[in-house]
Order: sequence, then C-alpha cells, then structure tokens
Amino acid sequence: KQMDSELKKYRKRIDIAGIPVDAFSSGDLEAAVKEMLADKKSHHIMLVSLRDIMMAKFRTELRSNIERASLVLPISASIKSGAKFLKREHVPELYFPFDFVLKLLGVIENHGKSVYLVGGKRSVLQITESNIKSSFPGLTIVGRCAGFFPREIEKNVVTAIKKSAPALVLAGDGLTGKRHWVTRNNSMFNPGI
Repeated sequence: KQMDSELKKYRKRIDIAGIPVDAFSSGDLEAAVKEMLADKKSHHIMLVSLRDIMMAKFRTELRSNIERASLVLPISASIKSGAKFLKREHVPELYFPFDFVLKLLGVIENHGKSVYLVGGKRSVLQITESNIKSSFPGLTIVGRCAGFFPREIEKNVVTAIKKSAPALVLAGDGLTGKRHWVTRNNSMFNPGI
C-alpha cells in the first residue's frame, strides 16, 4: 500500500466497509498540494461516493486505485454518517466536487503551476477552459483534449500530457476506462496531481 509519509500529517486514513477513506481538512489543501508538488511523485486525488465504496469491495481495480490514491475524499453524506456510526476515531469532512475542484485550481494558481484538461465533450472543454481563464487568470492551461477519442490516438494524448508537464491533470468522463484512465496511464505521466 502506497502511503505518502509527508501527507500523513494532513490526513487520517480510516476504514469504511474495508475501504480506505481520508479524514482530511479542506483547510490543509494548500499545504498538502504543496507537499505533493514538491516530492516529484505522481499523486491521485479520488472523490468517492458510497456507491464507489460498495463497488470497490467487488472490483479489484477500483479498490486498488482507492488504496493507492494520495487522498480519498468522500462526496456522500452516508460515508460521513457511517464513520460516526462505526465510531471511527476520525470523521471525514464531506466534499462537493465542484467546490473542491475550484479550491484545487486556486491552490495550483497560487503556486504558479499549470493544468491540462482531458476528457469530456469538446463544447464542455471549451466552456471549462474559458471559465478557468476568467476565474483563475494566473493559472496556465498547457493543453486540452476532448474525450471520446479513438483508442489509436490514446498514446498521442498521453504523450502530449507528458510533454506539457502540467502540475494537475483534470480528467473528464470521456476517457476509455473512465476514472481508471488516469491510473492506467500514470506511469507515463510526469510527477504531479
């Protein structure tokens, strides 16, 4: 199990139905991201629902991805309630994906880093890029690639991400393997989130 020693001071990993979830304060996001960017490793942040927790019990790839993730943050109130009911020493904070991504982009901007957008429909990517440029003027978008591309060009997409060396890759659901795409290609990316 990969445990990032520097991140241990910010997160408390607890067990929910045999699957790890992190009790992590959103107030520590800036410091945790700074640690992730400084250690020159690849990091994966997963936002998980109760459905993901239940599916991970039977799907080994999902379970493995959750176990290896640097941060596993709950997006279902049921996970927080479950931790209280199970009397876990630490109760995780509930995260809302949209708000979390905005905070994460703000942190990346504060550190003068870059982002690459991949996946999703072309029209959605264009709107996303426009919104990011207007809301985070100091954040550099080093590339974007619409999802739902043919399998034959996947290697070119991965190469483009590697060459642009972003600090953060934001992946949409239009990728082969959906949420597993990032971890399946992780070894080919440069260090980052």
